[in-house]
Amino acid sequence: QPRSRGLGDVYKRQALNNVYPGGVAKNSKVTNIGGATNYLPVVKPRIYKANSSKDRDKDGIACER
Repeated sequence: QPRSRGLGDVYKRQALNNVYPGGVAKNSKVTNIGGATNYLPVVKPRIYKANSSKDRDKDGIACER
């Protein structure tokens, strides 16, 4: 269950991957710098902003896998 921050929903890491398997991108121009992934990210700027702490490699995609 996500918590709301007013901007978007804040998810726990596993919950974010359950809803968005490819992670959440801040815009359509970002590219993954962390290596090969199995899924494409969904572009959701508000969700990304609320969960940006989960973007470990700071490439503009939170929780990519």
